[in-house]
Amino acid sequence: GSGLKGKRGLELGSGCGAGGILLSIAGCTHVTLTDRKEIMPLLQENIAKNMDALSGKVETSTYRWGGSKKLGVSKSSYDVIIAADCVYDIEIVDPLISSLIDLSNEQTRIYLGWDRSIGFHDVYKTFLDTAEKDFHVVPVERDNLHKAYNKNSVVVYVLRRKMS
Repeated sequence: GSGLKGKRGLELGSGCGAGGILLSIAGCTHVTLTDRKEIMPLLQENIAKNMDALSGKVETSTYRWGGSKKLGVSKSSYDVIIAADCVYDIEIVDPLISSLIDLSNEQTRIYLGWDRSIGFHDVYKTFLDTAEKDFHVVPVERDNLHKAYNKNSVVVYVLRRKMS
């Protein structure tokens, strides 16, 4: 098994929704895909197109990082949170980390990845340095990345909340 059976998953900055859809296919019983309001039609269309492959409940929600408004995103923690290519602007570092704190607990596994070839190195460093205050941040070993995505510029980190 994938270890995701029966888990609650959340994708931040879903875009087309591939990550959240894959969480569901991999066995999560409840997945929430989030992004800005204007992205919702695309997200909902892609979920509908993949309905036959999904395992359990898949929903969408508009969600603004760091906002006190939990727009449809439940306050209870998720078992797994994913975000791909979401760290690119210094302005979002604090709101993103604030959201990760709001939506996780010490058991939550958070997977964040990006392609360094896109080149926001100062933002990546600021994000990782800031995240270290509240999270254990561990890079995923290159050998554990799928061969198709294992190019040198792609990095994935696992974050876990430090005990408060």
